[in-house]
Amino acid sequence: MDFTNPEKNCYTYQLEPFDKVWINAGNRNYATYTNLTPGIYRFKVKGANSDEMWTPEPFEMEIVIPAPIWKQVWFWPGLLVVLLVLLFFSWFLKNNSAKRREHQLRAQVDARTKDLYEAYKKLEESNRKIEQHNAILSSQRDRITGQNKELMAHRQNLEELVVKRTQDLAQALQKAEESDRLKSAFLANMSHEIRTPLNAIMGFVDLLEADEFDAEERARINGIIQTNSNALLQLINDIIDISMIEANQLVINKQKVDFHRFLSELELHYRNNKSMKDKNLELVCQTPDNAVKLMIETDYGRVWQVFCNLINNAIKFTHKGSISFGYTIPCDEPHRVRCFVADTGIGISSENQQKLFQRFRKIEPEDTKMYRGTGLGLSISRNLIELLGGYIWVESELQKGSIFYFTLPLEVTAEE
Repeated sequence: MDFTNPEKNCYTYQLEPFDKVWINAGNRNYATYTNLTPGIYRFKVKGANSDEMWTPEPFEMEIVIPAPIWKQVWFWPGLLVVLLVLLFFSWFLKNNSAKRREHQLRAQVDARTKDLYEAYKKLEESNRKIEQHNAILSSQRDRITGQNKELMAHRQNLEELVVKRTQDLAQALQKAEESDRLKSAFLANMSHEIRTPLNAIMGFVDLLEADEFDAEERARINGIIQTNSNALLQLINDIIDISMIEANQLVINKQKVDFHRFLSELELHYRNNKSMKDKNLELVCQTPDNAVKLMIETDYGRVWQVFCNLINNAIKFTHKGSISFGYTIPCDEPHRVRCFVADTGIGISSENQQKLFQRFRKIEPEDTKMYRGTGLGLSISRNLIELLGGYIWVESELQKGSIFYFTLPLEVTAEE
């Protein structure tokens, strides 16, 4: 090669095995290749000076083009193994949590059953003593038949006292039996409510592990798993809340709350509710026209929980129409905020309205349709509202809808 006149040098090259023949590049001293597949190549080049004297041996260079990571043999099996490990770990955590909670619930049920049994034994012992006492009184009555009217009146008073005490004990026994029956029904319903979403979650997780669905089907199955997981989480939260209420361990954390912003966030939360969209229900937030801002001191999370319990019930029992919520400042109670949740659902009979807020009571409508639920939501809501310093009630008419009201203390003046 002669580089005194490099512009007159000539070149020829070949890339094996891509090029089948040598390529004459003229005086161009570079070569360009595109879209080469991964592999090992050998690049050869020869040069000639201005007198066309070629180099006897070509210059050779080995070029290695590696395959991208996603085309590696181990990539897809490795990715599948990682996904399977993550799914199994998720299933294991959920299953372990459910078993631990079930063990806790069984321990609580055993403790309550033991307490009821001890109370029942005490009632039996009291009845036995009363029967013995009645027998003694009867024996004394036979012996003092001939005594004066004062003794007769005294005996009559004793008999009336015994009858009253017997009636009181019978009523106490009836209440204990009713409480035991309600708790048994509650536990049976609770086991069903826990198994239903858990079985759905486990079944669809098994389907996902089969990896036989496209992206759309997997998204739909994931949505079903998410819905049932939320239902199971809500059920566990209700059980925890009712346990804390019974143990007087529920703590209220009050803070200043912008109530209009609170209602706006609640409305936004339910705008994309799947059940409302499926039923084509309208959601309406109502506030007084002249109120621009309302600051109250209350527990944000517990008020949110009460509203959600009432709105979820309204969605469950409303098949068409609308659901509205909001607040008013009543003229007869200017120191309170009166909140409400109204629906156009199936309504509640006057008889069931008396039992609506009782613990472990699940009110089933008179139609044949079955509705899921534990009967704890309204009882928890009533206890929360009372702890917040208010009260709750319902106004309803069958087949026309229901309105649930609850009040909150107005400790900070509203700004107009």
